[in-house]
Amino acid sequence: MASATDKHGERWLHVVAFDIPTPPAYGGVIDIYYSVKALEQLGIRVHLHTFNYGRGDVNALKNLASKVTVYPRRKERKKLLSATPFIVLTRAHPVLLKNLLKEEYPILFHGLHTTAFLGHPKLTGRKKIVRTHNVEHDYYRGLAYSESSLWTKLYFYLEAWKLKRWEKTLLNADLLAAISEKDTAHFRSLHPNVISVAAFHPNDGVRVPKQTGDYILYHGNLSVVENHVAAMWLVEQVAPHLDVTLMIAGKEPRQELVDAVEKAGGAELFSDLTVDELHQLVQGAQVNVLPTFQATGLKLKLLEALHSGRWCLVNPPMVQGTGLEELCVVAGNASEMVQAIKELWGKAVPADEVAKRMNLLESRFGGKQGAQLLVDAIFS
Repeated sequence: MASATDKHGERWLHVVAFDIPTPPAYGGVIDIYYSVKALEQLGIRVHLHTFNYGRGDVNALKNLASKVTVYPRRKERKKLLSATPFIVLTRAHPVLLKNLLKEEYPILFHGLHTTAFLGHPKLTGRKKIVRTHNVEHDYYRGLAYSESSLWTKLYFYLEAWKLKRWEKTLLNADLLAAISEKDTAHFRSLHPNVISVAAFHPNDGVRVPKQTGDYILYHGNLSVVENHVAAMWLVEQVAPHLDVTLMIAGKEPRQELVDAVEKAGGAELFSDLTVDELHQLVQGAQVNVLPTFQATGLKLKLLEALHSGRWCLVNPPMVQGTGLEELCVVAGNASEMVQAIKELWGKAVPADEVAKRMNLLESRFGGKQGAQLLVDAIFS
């Protein structure tokens, strides 16, 4: 029978991550990085299994988990022809299965991407938990809608169809840990044992700057079409109606966005910043402007802005199902967003608003509470 402890009585947990989580520079890997860190701080020894396909600092992993194994992600094009989702099949490394069998500890699969072996017969009887980051088929359908390239659009639509079918493999898990209340409701329609565990993040308290800022900021992984579309919308629909600077920050911006920023005049683009540099930009903004056109998962950049920034201005899809609506200023369209920025300009965040953030964020979005929920569910 599988055991959660080693010969020394220490509790161990396999964590399978879809990407190298160092540095924790975008949403999914932020959740992975800080969940592993929080689990280790609670005394859980983590054997981190992760896939390397060109990003991240592999050497930094040794400071994160008790044991680390890195696998190549094998992205052969022929795998696109399979009925198994490409993001799953390319992470079905046989050595991963061998290592999961070698040490019979519970397994936390971080993201649907990592669930290739969730239903494998050799893992029958093992405690298996899936941390869901999104309703992935909805997320990929949204990417398809936003994408302009015909072939990329087709890939996203096909992947969405495959991911919808793949969801049934989640029944092989003992527990699902959903990232938002909205996602929890979805997964409870599929699985009898679902808990809500808020996103893990680096912020250990609310620190709203007292002085006012002198620019507005949008930040996100600009290589992702969802964020590219949001940034383009701000440059084209919002920035021209303002007398303040719109700063856009994120990794790998597309050429279309680079050209649009150069043409706009009132916008600046910062690409591939360090985590600390991005944090400083968030702190320096008078308004963190965070629209999205996909109401999926929970955006980690929203938590960063609420913990470290001044005003947070969003559109409805950004806060739908998150429980964070009352901490943000919500604008339904571009003209409302322009008007809100003008009203918030030069205005300090009042003490009662800061207190409201502290109460809600620290009670519902604290990493220690989330890690303890996982520990209680896995090791009880």
